[in-house]
Amino acid sequence: MIDELFTPDLLPTLRRLGERPLGADDVDPAETAARENVRQVMNDLGVPALTGTGLLAVAETLGRALYRCPVLETATAAELVAAGGDPLGLLPGLRDGSVTAVLVTDPQLVPYAADADWFMIGDDLIARDRARLRRRDDISRGDLYAVTPASPPAATLTLTGADRTAALTGSRGRQAAYLCGMSRGALELTVGYTRSRTQFGQPVSRFQAPAFRLAALYARIEATAALIARARDLADATRALLLAAELARDTSAEAIQLHGAHGMTERADAQLFYRHAAMEAIRLGTQTGLRAELAAMILG
Repeated sequence: MIDELFTPDLLPTLRRLGERPLGADDVDPAETAARENVRQVMNDLGVPALTGTGLLAVAETLGRALYRCPVLETATAAELVAAGGDPLGLLPGLRDGSVTAVLVTDPQLVPYAADADWFMIGDDLIARDRARLRRRDDISRGDLYAVTPASPPAATLTLTGADRTAALTGSRGRQAAYLCGMSRGALELTVGYTRSRTQFGQPVSRFQAPAFRLAALYARIEATAALIARARDLADATRALLLAAELARDTSAEAIQLHGAHGMTERADAQLFYRHAAMEAIRLGTQTGLRAELAAMILG
């Protein structure tokens, strides 16, 4: 649906939008305008209103482009607001893109806090102007913040355990799709590089060792994508997220290795995938934590 926006020509630029050098708080006005333009296009395309497989496809496209935006977080918040009765009337704005909300799972590491209109902390809805934000540096050079409420919540949702489980299932499935898209983007980048880089008079892609490594990653990406598409409950989504997180780490590391020394330089996009994977792979649960959950699910 949004492939017309995330075109191959624009991907190198989109991958770097939202990147903040360590210790820097200033934002380039031109970048702010560019991000706002992208957001408006996605709103015009109806992305915030998508659910199910349509939103999974968007998540994969965003991951492939390494694009930073709160669309997926807002989708989870919208599910919880709808389940909790929407006491503030936020749902129409959440679904047309005019309102942005971020579900806070760790108050010390909140993504896209500067872009949010509302925060969901537990069952509470907190307006951004009623919260204190402190920028945190991270390896992906993104926009992470510590968020502390500065006043009582504007409203408190009434949610059941089933509501929370459904929201967690959806958010983990979408994050798995994002990570799978990231792996696909890293693979495409590396395939292109190995085709253009030559050794001993022929492209690196012609050599069996790198070609087989890339083929193995391609098979894992397709298998993981199929698993994500058929996830129906929390166990399925957790399993998909665990595999997608491992895949993103492995694919981005392989991208660095097959790019050689060039892959570690600031000019190379390979290092962008590697740094993003380090943060995105643990956003909704560490690999140890996800394994522990799955063990409890299957062992009873």
